[in-house]
Amino acid sequence: MDKEISEEKIWEALELSKLKDEVNNMEDKLDTNLGESAYRLSGGQKQRINIARNMIHKRDIVIYDDTLSALDSKTEEEVFNNIMNEQNDNILIFISNKVSHMEKMDKVYILVDGKIQDVGTNEDLLQRNELYKELQAYEKVGEVI
Repeated sequence: MDKEISEEKIWEALELSKLKDEVNNMEDKLDTNLGESAYRLSGGQKQRINIARNMIHKRDIVIYDDTLSALDSKTEEEVFNNIMNEQNDNILIFISNKVSHMEKMDKVYILVDGKIQDVGTNEDLLQRNELYKELQAYEKVGEVI
């Protein structure tokens, strides 16, 4: 464990990334050896460790690339809201297939085949971009099921 980072700050980041209980249940808590490539962790746990690291180090620019894909919907929503609340004035680049994540973004870029197809706010894109509207509708149907 890095001595420059307080244990309190680590536990706070683990709470925000919804890993605190899981780490508390590990035999050696913060000193648990996770093995090579953290093979003992699920995909969602690995994603949340990266989120916790970002929350601890508070960088000016943070990029999350499909960071919540391995989480259940309840945990995903909680962690996403915590990410948004912790950003302050930092630049957040959030790459996601979910339109619901884009609702809180200042600017949304739609990429198709690696090229920018459209740019705007969530509201702008919902009014003018058929693909974006379809993605939102598809996502809403998935929430109902």
